[in-house]
Amino acid sequence: MENPGPEIKYPPGERINEISSAGIGTEEVMTMASEEKAGKPACLYEFVQGACDWGLADPPPRVLVLKLDEQGEVQRQVFDGSPCDTRGVEALEIYNTGPGLSPEDTVIFYSGAREEDRYDGFGRRQGSHGRGTTISLTYLALLGVPVEIESNYQGRPWTGRTRLTPTTTGRTRVLTVDGEWEEGERNYTIFRILKPPPGIVGSLNRLPQRYLEANPRYKRARLVPVLPKAGTPYTQAVDKGMVELLDAGTVEFEGILPVVFCDKKAVATNSWDYFVLPWAIEGFADATDPSLRVRRGIASDELEGRGSAGCIVTRVLANCEDPEVFERLFRAIDQARKRTSYIQPREATGSILPERTGVKPAVSSAVQKAWVDCYGNAAVTMDPSLERVGGEELVPIRVAGDGLYNFLRACGIRDGADVLKITKKEKASSLLKKR
Repeated sequence: MENPGPEIKYPPGERINEISSAGIGTEEVMTMASEEKAGKPACLYEFVQGACDWGLADPPPRVLVLKLDEQGEVQRQVFDGSPCDTRGVEALEIYNTGPGLSPEDTVIFYSGAREEDRYDGFGRRQGSHGRGTTISLTYLALLGVPVEIESNYQGRPWTGRTRLTPTTTGRTRVLTVDGEWEEGERNYTIFRILKPPPGIVGSLNRLPQRYLEANPRYKRARLVPVLPKAGTPYTQAVDKGMVELLDAGTVEFEGILPVVFCDKKAVATNSWDYFVLPWAIEGFADATDPSLRVRRGIASDELEGRGSAGCIVTRVLANCEDPEVFERLFRAIDQARKRTSYIQPREATGSILPERTGVKPAVSSAVQKAWVDCYGNAAVTMDPSLERVGGEELVPIRVAGDGLYNFLRACGIRDGADVLKITKKEKASSLLKKR
């Protein structure tokens, strides 16, 4: 018989008072402050990730912008991914339906309120509303921004409000949630950020470029309505997982290409600090091949498992027979490198070649067609000193990392050094004939 969890014995009206260990000076909170200062919407991201992780598909999770109209009535506008005016915002609501969280989930880093939660080897829960939400609530409290919470535990409703409380000695202040249990039933959760400063509202406008679920151009987005002309990524299953090649413009390219990871439940989470290629990857926690076995770590910017994202991406490339995929990939990387000739992000190295089998003829043909469409008669090299872009030799050369270089060479793309030798020889021969 499954464990239904502890029975709630608190009657309606019973007060709630949860005190956290997170407060002024907590490392994770200071890290979030640094990320916010750098322009990353880290605070709101934690709220919306939890809403997408645990929200039901119908109705879907949403962010609502609350403003007052001319009559002083509150008007709620659904955030659709387009920029919203940061002026006059009374509150932001992060809303989702479905099983809620317990009051203590808001103040502790690792909790186990749900039977289906994923745990690491130390018994700590990964993801969910716990850790990231506590950090965000504390960060907002440090800014003097209270958050009202409406949620449910096992269907029983409760409300709360955040504040900072001095510790016994007065040495610091920590996050506290005060509230009460209510009557009836509830099947939704709302985090209502009251009087958010312009910086927090502004981070909402940046969210679509940092988190796929909030990007209306992504066909599988859940946090915002998807645009009719949303991109249809190339999708390929690899063992038990799935990968997608994202359209350039779906994610933010700033000289590096973010790769978005998803956990076993296919819940998208953006990774701030790990970059490979413009791919969305999900469902690989239980991949058959150990080299593909990756999953989101406790923190969203960490990966766990024996495999690597690079192995997953290269496995797809080595079996891809669609020229459009390679062409989109080349152009996206070119765009991300800000017009440099590098066609390989620095982190994406290692062998792309399948063991023993080599490259299939259909794959080689697809690569060659995409290469010609993108670069004409260009050659490839790993040596930046050989790079030429229509220079004296009239032979464009693109520089690639070793993994992509070996793959392109195996697909029949000419080597830059060999081409330069040929052109020099041809040029010398031409000069002799003229004499």
